[in-house]
Amino acid sequence: MRRQWKAQQVEEDQIFPSATQLIRGLFGIIRLVAGPYLIVISESELVGTIYEQKVFRITRTDLFQFSRSTAHLSELQVQDNLVFLEMVKTVLAFESFYYSPTYDLTHTLQRLNNTSPEFLLMSLHERADNRFLWNAHLLNDVFLAAETEEPKQPFPITYTDFALPVMLGYMSIREVDIADRKLKLALISRRSCQRAGVRFQTRGIDEEGNAANFIETEQIVEVDGFLFSFVQGIRYHLFSQFYTYGHQVIVSLLNKVGREKSIGDKFESILKEAGLADIKYFAIDFHEECKSMNWKRIGHVLDRLLPDIKRLRKGDKFELSNQIGLFRTNCMDCLDRTNVVQSLIGLRALEVQLQKFCVTNAQCMVYETMDDASEHWSGVLGGKMEVPIRVGWFTGDCELISGFSTDFRYEHSLDVTTLMLETTGLKETPAL
Repeated sequence: MRRQWKAQQVEEDQIFPSATQLIRGLFGIIRLVAGPYLIVISESELVGTIYEQKVFRITRTDLFQFSRSTAHLSELQVQDNLVFLEMVKTVLAFESFYYSPTYDLTHTLQRLNNTSPEFLLMSLHERADNRFLWNAHLLNDVFLAAETEEPKQPFPITYTDFALPVMLGYMSIREVDIADRKLKLALISRRSCQRAGVRFQTRGIDEEGNAANFIETEQIVEVDGFLFSFVQGIRYHLFSQFYTYGHQVIVSLLNKVGREKSIGDKFESILKEAGLADIKYFAIDFHEECKSMNWKRIGHVLDRLLPDIKRLRKGDKFELSNQIGLFRTNCMDCLDRTNVVQSLIGLRALEVQLQKFCVTNAQCMVYETMDDASEHWSGVLGGKMEVPIRVGWFTGDCELISGFSTDFRYEHSLDVTTLMLETTGLKETPAL
């Protein structure tokens, strides 16, 4: 059911010139009907550290209107401004925004390791990957204003020093003890902002090759000072992916019968026409392989992918090995089937990495990032993630939960669609 946004007249907070508020950083400036609003990061929680650099999740933001009055607005404009303001606040309330004041979350560990010294001297905002920089537009006015200001002595610090690049997605960093070894596991899923939206409304690719629902997933393992990074990509245009990541292992999980067969056949023919040598293609009918809930068969299928799982290890400022490509996984809507197989590929990569240090039998928190991606794309948690990770096998209870999630997902996605599409429009529009 489509959400009806209701405007309510509220009294404006009186802001005194001497009022102060502790903030964690600047999210940016957004222009609404009433004029510009400053968005600040008021509260955040520590997720963990990567390479001794702290990473935070935003838990609260506040908006401050530049103008102290709305007397210049008509009654209709006041109502419209309240509607847009409420929409922005709803999006900012998503507990999926992350930042680090000292670590570049928009780049993988391997990309950062292959950069020049000049690149590392740039500010986090200047060197950020724009695909994953969700407040890029909101920071523009912050830096434009800073160009006209002179730093005040004896404190040559401007407010741009507090402008933080923000990533939307999922992050989890945990320290575990396995086989008497201390490990740090980090999982990062970065959602692209270049074709943002929700399923049934934002599909396919645009003229620049930006795919809907593109998510880059990186898992980092730290053992005895060594860092491993394994990167996965979801639904990205073939040539853009090849340029960015190199060697491709494409795993298609479409049905080989029914309406999905024609799409799978066309996809395979396009790959052949592309004539790219550094591509491997695996067509796996997920539902056929796992019919009668025989989930173990997927594990046997993934054994064929094992030789293509490469590592990045980094320690003592030298690189021991590179990841030379990635797995590109898709099904029809890149939700349940994709989540399951991406999770298993990630776990298999983790197993290979830990075996280098004689550590085995590790379990990971990968299902949380898949739930998070599913919630952004469809409005609810993943439907099949119980299968390989949470309880191991499908039970009657899990089947009931999956059916409920599927029904609720359709209803809720209509509600989320309104919010996401209209609010991403605000992100891209300089002024209303």
